[in-house]
Amino acid sequence: MNPQYLIHLANYSDGVLYVLGTLLLLELAVIVDRFWYLRRTILRGLVFVQELGGHGRLDRETLSKMTIGAGDLPEAALLRMAASHHGQVKGEALASRLEESVLVLAPQLDRRLWLLDTIITLAPLLGLFGTIIGMFHAFSVLAAPGHAPAAVTGGVADA
Repeated sequence: MNPQYLIHLANYSDGVLYVLGTLLLLELAVIVDRFWYLRRTILRGLVFVQELGGHGRLDRETLSKMTIGAGDLPEAALLRMAASHHGQVKGEALASRLEESVLVLAPQLDRRLWLLDTIITLAPLLGLFGTIIGMFHAFSVLAAPGHAPAAVTGGVADA
């Protein structure tokens, strides 16, 4: 398969192959973006959690310093919540507030993953649509008087 044949197929598909190629590039961009973001977050988070585990008892001052050190990590929101409720809320109430912080952070981690879901659903349907268009091309050859059998099988093969 050479590039000229792929361009011929893309033009013959009435643009469906171009749409599929664009969706492929979009999906790869989202995959790379999410991979690098989550990789960086996990690696920095592991170092940060190990550093946090090295501390003994945590007071409000230490939690505030650790929050500043966490920067844009998801752990910073948890530390901010723990520092703001230090000494006031304990046990189950603190656990539920920390869980609320996690629920607020979840959309940040799942950002743009809806594109992958949409493309995964859409791509097979577009492939089927391209097959139907190819069959229309094959049957249009049958409608022409004096059609060549090779032209029909070629259209079916392209479909």
